[in-house]
This record gives sequence, structure tokens and C-alpha cells, in this order.
Amino acid sequence: MSLKQFDSSERSARSNRTSLSTVADNRRFSLPPSKGKSALVVKSQKESLLNEGIVKKEKTVAFRLTFGDVEVRSHQMILGDNPAVSSGAPVTIDWDPYNVAACPIDAYEKEREGQIRHSLECRIPEQARFEILKQVHGASEITKGIKKVKQSKRERLETSSQLYKFEKDEKIEKLTRGLRNMFTNKKKKEREYFDKCLEFEC
Repeated sequence: MSLKQFDSSERSARSNRTSLSTVADNRRFSLPPSKGKSALVVKSQKESLLNEGIVKKEKTVAFRLTFGDVEVRSHQMILGDNPAVSSGAPVTIDWDPYNVAACPIDAYEKEREGQIRHSLECRIPEQARFEILKQVHGASEITKGIKKVKQSKRERLETSSQLYKFEKDEKIEKLTRGLRNMFTNKKKKEREYFDKCLEFEC
């Protein structure tokens, strides 16, 4: 065997050993085959457990809301004390109902169809209110209620007329306090006392 043939056979043997070791290293350190998803795609631990089949997927329960019967309570109209009434005696409803009735909601909606009133139609004129209250209260009691409402209206008007004076007095008081603090260094002295107290506590 010549020297050239020996060198070429030695080189081929080295290359074969290198390729075999590379294949072995690749087999040793290669990752297991993926199941269609990368490990970085999993958003949470729960999703990972679901994909592996360790945790079973929770079943979603569908909820349905239904309505049954409508309960209608009828209350007696009595003398009220709301000063926002336009004129005359105000009315309100009694606390306890005098009649209670129940019916299916479909029947209730069908019965009131076309009878829903506008807010303006719900206003009761002064004379109609007086006739309603006469069935429960005496005339003297209704008159006292009207006087009480008028007194409340006057007090509200006086309060609203004095509001601008209160705001003016408050501004003057703030200005006076600010000037007094500026000339007497009251705020500075308060801060110094506060700092001394903090040092003493420490």
C-alpha cells in the first residue's frame, strides 16, 4: 500500500467516525416530537393539563331566566306632605295595601296593552285630588295639610334666596383667614410645631 492510499483511507475513516458521533449526539439531545403545538403556544397550566388529558374539560351549564306571575298591590291614596305640588293638597299612597292580586305576566301585559299612560296623563288636578282625599280625610285635616305645604314652600324659597349670601360670606371668610395667616405666619408656626412633635415621637 502506498503512502497516498494510506492517507486517503485514514481520512475516510475519520470522516465516518465524525458523522457517526454527530448522529449519536443529535439523537441524544434532540427534543421529543411535538403533537402539532409548540410548548410556547400553551397559554396556561390549565390548558397544558387539558392537552395532556390529565384534567377533564368542565361542562358549561346554560342558565335560563323565566318570569312567573305578576303581583299587583292596590294602595289607598291619602294626604301627603310634598311641597313640590303645584297647588292644593298633595296626595301619597298608604303604607299597607287594601288588595293584592296575582296573574300570569303574559295575561297582565295583554290586559294593559294600549292603556299605558304618559307622565303628563298621570297628573291629578287639584279638584280631583280634593275629591279623593275627602273619602279618607275631613275638610279641616285637608286644609291643615295645605297650610303646612305652603309653609314648607315659603321656607324653601327663603333658603334658595339666601344661598348667594352664604357663598359671598364664605369667600370673605376664606380671604380674611388667608390674609391673617400671611401676616401672622400662622401656617409656618403650625408646621414647626408639627415637625417638633414628630421629632419628639421619634
